[in-house]
Amino acid sequence: DIGKAEMYLGNSKKNLLYAARIMESDPDSIYGYQTYLQSYLALGHIDLAWPWCVRLMASDPDDYEMLSFVMMASAQLGEFAWAERYKELAFRTGAEKPAVLKYFVQTLDFQGRFDEATDVAQHALEANLESRWFSDRIFLRQIRDNAFKNGDLVGALAWYRDRTPELFGGNPQFSIDNINSAADLALLLRKLGQESEADSLIQAGMNWYQPIRPQGG
Repeated sequence: DIGKAEMYLGNSKKNLLYAARIMESDPDSIYGYQTYLQSYLALGHIDLAWPWCVRLMASDPDDYEMLSFVMMASAQLGEFAWAERYKELAFRTGAEKPAVLKYFVQTLDFQGRFDEATDVAQHALEANLESRWFSDRIFLRQIRDNAFKNGDLVGALAWYRDRTPELFGGNPQFSIDNINSAADLALLLRKLGQESEADSLIQAGMNWYQPIRPQGG
């Protein structure tokens, strides 16, 4: 947990030191695997994160969230055949789980299948799934970006009102869960011609975020 706190403060390299200490204490600890994985992902080193994905999958072959993450990472690397393989594995037990659908949306986008990704995001929102690993952010952003293409900005705004009602009104409430969605919403508001509302939301978000901004972030 100390290492994770360092990572959230922008010190992912320090988190690697805690990962090494965990592994010294217990070479088979999944917490060590997770700490290495999280640190390397935060540092942008997908290649170094990959072996820890493999170890985590071996520790729990039925973990549909990990399988779907590897599906997405495979597509990001251009390995679409791998992505399909891990999608089939993840969908066996997690086809309607929010994290799985989130990674599936991202996978489809990496493959250039934008319309299919939008259909999945729409399905997830209509199913009113709980937000898991910021899944709502991804679904809402997909709907918003599709609205930029097809012109249904009002429809996209309705989804933001439904899923992030705390961001509307004169006193928006921010958290680590919705701050990125607030920025996405502000762009949508500007596209709708609501520049003052967009600017107010951004300013309020910055006022909330600056005091807790990670070092170097």
